[in-house]
Amino acid sequence: MTERFRVLVVDDDPVDRMAVRRALRAAGVEFEAEEAEDVAGALERLGRGGFDCVFLDYQIPGGDGLRVLRQARAAGLTVPVVMLTGQRDDVVAVEMMKAGATDYLTKGDLSPERISRALRGAVRLHRAEEHARAAERALRESEARFRILHETSPDGFMIFRSLRDGAGSIVDFACEYVNPAAERIARRTAADLRGAPMLETLPGNRETGLFELYREVVETGEPRQTEVLYSHDGLNVWLRVTAARLGDGFAVGFSDITRRKQAEEERLA
Repeated sequence: MTERFRVLVVDDDPVDRMAVRRALRAAGVEFEAEEAEDVAGALERLGRGGFDCVFLDYQIPGGDGLRVLRQARAAGLTVPVVMLTGQRDDVVAVEMMKAGATDYLTKGDLSPERISRALRGAVRLHRAEEHARAAERALRESEARFRILHETSPDGFMIFRSLRDGAGSIVDFACEYVNPAAERIARRTAADLRGAPMLETLPGNRETGLFELYREVVETGEPRQTEVLYSHDGLNVWLRVTAARLGDGFAVGFSDITRRKQAEEERLA
């Protein structure tokens, strides 16, 4: 199915506006167009939205194309804009691009091929930027949910990245994230743990076998869960530990199950 574009052509000269339309038709572009003759008309139509691209003359009544462009960008309008100039001027071109123009053409170059390429290129770039912005918003929202979930959780949660030697073997793990519950259970502050090697801050992970478990998780990609008595590093707690690979490292959740273990022992006594 042929894509159809909605364009706005801003120029005070009806002949030049018609030239844009003719070039688009000659290029086989499916489009519908609206027109504006001055700054006020351009801003009014842009405010309604819905355009895929704007062809904006540099010299128009009420100011110039740069004024339209700057006000549109200041209002948060991201529609791609192809500026049109009567003659090539590199200083003007740089100024237009800094103000947010996607491309620019001289009116003497309005061949069907050039205008079609400018339109499609501007639209493709705009859509790519929109996708990038959407992905960034989703990432920020995801990070916010992550922090709310883990920073209010009663269970400890930490993220570690692998530290490798010259041969690529894992020799330790560095802490990248620690939630408040993990600080409480480990009796260490986030400032003490973040960025530090695991075997320096919590060497008991080696004696309990957890270090080897974490290494297997990273190397195999298989998540692991275990219960372990952690009687090291000033602690004496039973922990239920769940670890899963995360990039070149792992995420681990753990909870203090000491009371449950004590109750089990009392029932067996």
